[in-house]
Amino acid sequence: MSYTLFPEGMMRPFGSPRQLEQRRFRALVLLQQGYPPVEVARRLGVDRRSVRRWKAIARQRGRRALAAQPASGRPPKLGAHERQKLEADLLRGARACGFPTDLWTCPRV
Repeated sequence: MSYTLFPEGMMRPFGSPRQLEQRRFRALVLLQQGYPPVEVARRLGVDRRSVRRWKAIARQRGRRALAAQPASGRPPKLGAHERQKLEADLLRGARACGFPTDLWTCPRV
């Protein structure tokens, strides 16, 4: 889940991406059962604006738009082959890789 800016006084919600997704889907179920957004928010322990936002997103883009998204982040610097080679070298030891001592340091790695 990516970090977003929240209005002053609001915090990022607690829970794993899967738990947050389930909360959003549960809100849709309660809304479909006829509960007003304020009551859904109270039952789920969320802000009423969140419930209204989820409802609008589901209406405009479909229920799947509320699904958890993979977290973006910095791409790895090493490819799979390079990572395997690094792991093998680390297991062999620093001396076996040409260093005078068997101590791995950050600059050596």
